[in-house]
Amino acid sequence: MFTKNDTRINRNGRPKAEDTKERRRIKEVLTAIYENSLEHLQKHENELSLKDRIELLRIVSPFLLPKLNSVTISPDTERDHFKEINVNIIRSNETN
Repeated sequence: MFTKNDTRINRNGRPKAEDTKERRRIKEVLTAIYENSLEHLQKHENELSLKDRIELLRIVSPFLLPKLNSVTISPDTERDHFKEINVNIIRSNETN
């Protein structure tokens, strides 16, 4: 049960994970697996049908591309994000 001002609460947050030998080794192994899989996929890409290529891209894309956050705009949304700007285009009839 949470109680206010409890002395057992960690107020510093979770400590950052140490980069131990085991963690480094796991990263190396996963990187090797990824690189070998990528090479294998590139070699055999032409053997895949268009449907399979699209499915592969659909599955792999979330791991390769940055994720976008969705934004919901409602009447209560602050309008500071959308400021009106005016653009004046001045055309010169002179030719150089």
